[in-house]
Amino acid sequence: MKFQILFVTLLSFLTISGCSTTNDTTQAQEEFEIPQYHLIKVTGGIAGVDHTFDMDTVIWVFTVNAFNEAILVVENNNGDEGLEDGLDSGSYTFSTVIDNENEEYLFIENDEFGHVDLQSDGLVIDQNKTANGTLSDGFIYTFRLKTVLIETGS
Repeated sequence: MKFQILFVTLLSFLTISGCSTTNDTTQAQEEFEIPQYHLIKVTGGIAGVDHTFDMDTVIWVFTVNAFNEAILVVENNNGDEGLEDGLDSGSYTFSTVIDNENEEYLFIENDEFGHVDLQSDGLVIDQNKTANGTLSDGFIYTFRLKTVLIETGS
C-alpha cells in the first residue's frame, strides 16, 4: 500500500510536470525528488552470508511507466559474482500484496520476492517471511533510502 501511494504520487507529478500551460518557448526549471533504495547489506541464505555494499553499488527505483505499470528499475554495479546482490540490472514488473494482518509482500515478475518492511530511512525485504508461511534459508536485503533531486526544463 505504501508503494502504491508513492507511485500514484510520482505518476501524478510526472503527468502534471509534463504539461505546459503557457505558449512561451522557454520553460521554468522544475525540480522533483526520486527515491532510490541502495542495497547496503545482505544476510542469510543456506550458507549464512553476511555481505555489506557501498552506496551506489546496487540501486532499486520503484516507478510507474506511461501505461500505469509498476516497474522496478535495478542498476547493479556489483562486479563480484560471488556476492548475493538480489537482481541483475534491468527493468522488472512488480506488485505488492497485503495480507489479512496488514503484512506486505513484494512480487517481482509475478514471483514472490519477500516480505516488505518500509522504514523512514530505507527498506528491508525478508525472504524468510512469505505470504504462505515462514522459510529458513532466504536472504534478508537491507536498503538505505537516498533521495535524488532531478531538474527539468531550461
